[in-house]
Amino acid sequence: MDSKSNHTAEEKEPSIDGQFRLKISRDNMSVHMHHMTAPTGDGKTVDVKKVLAKLKQSKVVKGINKEAIETALSTTANGNPPAEPVLIVESLKPVKSENSQLNWVIDPESGIRARIVLPGQLLLTLKPSTSGEPGRDVYGKKIRVQPGIDRAIKAENGVSQKIVKGVMEYYAEMFGLVKCEGDKLSVSLPVVVSDDGLSASMDIILPEALHKGEITKEHVVSALKMQGVCFGINEEVINQAINNAGSANDGCMPNIIVANGKPAVNGKDGYLEWLIDISNEHLLDRTVIPGQPFAAVHSPTPGEPGVDIYNKPIPAVAGKVVTLNAGDGVAIRQAEGYCEHMANTLGVARQHGNTVEIVAPAIKISPDGLEARMDLYTRSAGMNSCNVEVGHITDFLKKHNVVFGVDEDAISKLLADARASDKKLIKHAIVASGTVKKDGISAHLELAHELSPAIKLSGGRLNLHELDYPWDVKKGMLLGKFIQSEMAKDGVTVTGKKDAAKKVKEVVPDLNNIRLEETGDLISEMDGSFMVDGFKLEVTDLVVVKGNVNLHTGNIHTESAVLVKGHVTQGFIVEAKGEVVVEQNVEEAVVKSESRVTVRGGVRGHSKIYSGGDFSCGFIEFGEVVAEDNIEILKNAIDANLVAGNNITIGNGQGIIIASKCMAGNEIWVGMIGHPSSEVCEFWLGMPEGKIRRLHHLHSMKDLKPVEKKEYAQLKKMYRRSKLSALRVSGKIESDALIHIGRNVLSIQNTPCAHDYYVDPEKNEITYRLYDKKLPIPGRKKRQ
Repeated sequence: MDSKSNHTAEEKEPSIDGQFRLKISRDNMSVHMHHMTAPTGDGKTVDVKKVLAKLKQSKVVKGINKEAIETALSTTANGNPPAEPVLIVESLKPVKSENSQLNWVIDPESGIRARIVLPGQLLLTLKPSTSGEPGRDVYGKKIRVQPGIDRAIKAENGVSQKIVKGVMEYYAEMFGLVKCEGDKLSVSLPVVVSDDGLSASMDIILPEALHKGEITKEHVVSALKMQGVCFGINEEVINQAINNAGSANDGCMPNIIVANGKPAVNGKDGYLEWLIDISNEHLLDRTVIPGQPFAAVHSPTPGEPGVDIYNKPIPAVAGKVVTLNAGDGVAIRQAEGYCEHMANTLGVARQHGNTVEIVAPAIKISPDGLEARMDLYTRSAGMNSCNVEVGHITDFLKKHNVVFGVDEDAISKLLADARASDKKLIKHAIVASGTVKKDGISAHLELAHELSPAIKLSGGRLNLHELDYPWDVKKGMLLGKFIQSEMAKDGVTVTGKKDAAKKVKEVVPDLNNIRLEETGDLISEMDGSFMVDGFKLEVTDLVVVKGNVNLHTGNIHTESAVLVKGHVTQGFIVEAKGEVVVEQNVEEAVVKSESRVTVRGGVRGHSKIYSGGDFSCGFIEFGEVVAEDNIEILKNAIDANLVAGNNITIGNGQGIIIASKCMAGNEIWVGMIGHPSSEVCEFWLGMPEGKIRRLHHLHSMKDLKPVEKKEYAQLKKMYRRSKLSALRVSGKIESDALIHIGRNVLSIQNTPCAHDYYVDPEKNEITYRLYDKKLPIPGRKKRQ
């Protein structure tokens, strides 16, 4: 062999097959392939079949990833074996189970107040355990899963349960205390029942999370009945205890007796012993005081069965025939071997047949309830005779509802004087005196004689149709006197009944350019015109139009008050912040005032009037008026649109309104409505439908802005007042009329007599009755 052949043989690479190793995880859940090498020389490449054969040889049958094997072998053959072991087999892992899950809404281990619940309250949610899912290892062997631990909670007394979306929910069926003993969940009242079953007591405890008023007596009564207590439940005591618990710091009223049974009375034998001379004709020899025994009965008394709080009868031991029965004013006190009959009121003992009773002295109360008189006994009779004390008299008066104005000092002196003179009876003694009510007197104005002789203005109202108004005054001039309200003082009768006096409000006058002296004198501080609007008084520079408002004057726009001596003619405007007085007519014109508008003549044509206070005129034809307070028309209204924040009055209740539309916040008062040939008159009273919808919208909102809160309060006040609105017709209705009060609508056709139309507070619908101005609308307090 030549040298060239030898050199080639030496450089030829040795033939080594490709290699790989398999590593099975300790938990037999996965297999990795590693130490992979490519073949050298003429060595064989590792293929998928070889790897699968190796896996089969190793008995690996589950979770083989051929794609991962191919990828790993391909990169190895290309000279880039994976640096890390390659996962080629991954078995089916088991799904772990879960234990049941308890979620306490009301923790039975917490404090007592935190465990007080109401019917329907969620106590606990219980999510059941899961069993999991088994897996398989790489050898195909099944891997079992231990199921979760399931805790069961039993719904005992007072607890119900239901399944919601696979979760068991436990709810309280009654008011009471949550307890969980072992696996038993219950709600119960901690009621302590006496050994004889005649009384049940419990602690009234309010839960911390609730407010006063959310626990009611019905909750407690229902819970007692569910626990078998069904007789003698005292709902008034329960209700008072709940209210007191709401005011207590700890929210608890302990040891409240919530139910009382009726005890059985057993009869006993004995005989009768009188401690007073019951047959004496003189009343003073049979006089007794409360607590004084006057007979000892040693004869049998009848037994009377009772009933325990579970409504089970309690048998009585029957005695023999009773020789003396206790009548009115008599109590029986049991003693060993006998029982005593004693008085529980001041009076005279009297026997008729087998019955003894105490006849109490009559209390005579005056018709006005301000004086109580009675006969006073100064000393009791019999073996245990003693003086009648003031306390006996006052206790007797209280039992007969005389609770106010009892003059103990006077009674004491009467008793002492009588005993000193050996007098045993005082006839018709005054024992109590009530307090006389004092009605309030409303504030009023007394105008100076120079302005309007001898006129008192209650509430500051004027007859603005007097031609001398407004008055011209000088600086320093006495305008009149402001007399403040005298506050009311309620009276009280001897029975403690309040005799309500007529209430009035204190008034703070609104003065402009007027000084109020301590004496109540009103002094002008400038030359000008004196104007009165309720208790708003001012002296102002008055804009006076000596003739008509027309082309010569132009429109009037001013901050002051305006007096027009003539007419406001067609197309012109009078606009003022102060009061506007027109001595003639407003004819197809516009008048606006932030204060008050008075037209001594009338409103004609399609005029428009706006008044920030009251509006008054002689008549109106084809006009529109909006007044923030009252509208008063001295004669008639024809084809008018009238809107008043308070009342509308036509002709002092005697005027005629035809083919008009009226809206008033309170009351509309007219004489006659319509004409046989006129159009329908419509009346809106109280709160319009749009504002009712706005009120409901605000009521449904959770968070209100300050402005919305103010609006909400105003709308609620308007809604309450709207239910007391009324249309009062002192004459008759000669055409169709449509009445709207709140959401109620009533259509009326010709009615020949006078009626009041209003919302019946019980039926909540518009009704009517014969007109009587003196009677208030039902539900409205009578005007003082």
